[in-house]
Amino acid sequence: MRPDQVPQAAGTEGPPADNWYGVWDAKERRRRQNRVNQRTHRLRTRYAQGYADVVERLESTLGLLVESRHTLSAEVNQSPDTNAALSAFMASHSAKVSSLCLKTQDARKRAILMRKVAQFHNSYQRNCPSADHLFALTRVNVYRAFVAHMVILGITWEWMEDDSISPFFVAGPPPPPPGFDPVLPEKLQPTDLQRTSVHHTWTVLFPCPVMRDNLIRRGNEWDDEELCVDIMGYWDGNSTGPHGLLVWGEPADLTNWEVSEGFLSKWGWLVRGCVELMRSTNHWREKRGLRPLFSKSVAYS
Repeated sequence: MRPDQVPQAAGTEGPPADNWYGVWDAKERRRRQNRVNQRTHRLRTRYAQGYADVVERLESTLGLLVESRHTLSAEVNQSPDTNAALSAFMASHSAKVSSLCLKTQDARKRAILMRKVAQFHNSYQRNCPSADHLFALTRVNVYRAFVAHMVILGITWEWMEDDSISPFFVAGPPPPPPGFDPVLPEKLQPTDLQRTSVHHTWTVLFPCPVMRDNLIRRGNEWDDEELCVDIMGYWDGNSTGPHGLLVWGEPADLTNWEVSEGFLSKWGWLVRGCVELMRSTNHWREKRGLRPLFSKSVAYS
């Protein structure tokens, strides 16, 4: 086949002058190839710089590079009106959640989270969503949802230590955490079992009261690390999932949660008796044209 009969290779689209197929002169062909390579290099460099800029903006906005909203206002050197709006944003619930997400004491997880969020943001900005992001995105969403519950409950990362005891256990020594709001969303209110049984603080972050009681009743017969990775382990590259949960809106509203088939198969005991969660799961699956995961006799009994 003659060179002028070879179809143009993928990725070399550009001005006709850069099409080196069919060019017999070696010097001219090399010049055009170099031009294509240089343009590709510039595009890659621009994308990498855009990625770095996204990370830096996210870090600044969410509180990694900025200690307080006052410092942030001073650095951007905006008008008083802009500074007031910025201060209000940084004091908002959403900003508190974002800031706490990035204050995890595990530097590795924090770095991975920043990379993931930057990747998601770049895909959105370029209007080029990637199916490869779906698994990690669902886990990041659940991670953020649990952190949102931490903000509502006034819990910090220090309460996530291995030996931490839930502040709702009234017989235990720890007092309610600073910032604790006694007026809680209905589904985050502690159950009688939470008040009378020793359990880890992480347990109180689950959105369903029955689910929290199931965890407490199970005692030490479940692997908390494995459960954590399954539902929010965006940092784990070896997981075979999905065995997790999905959240579609305000996390304190149980109707915004969905159980995946993998989660039900692996952690079925955890959702036993969680009728509202079962109904919510069927609702969200129906919106996507999927069959119900729970039968009517179970979810609507």
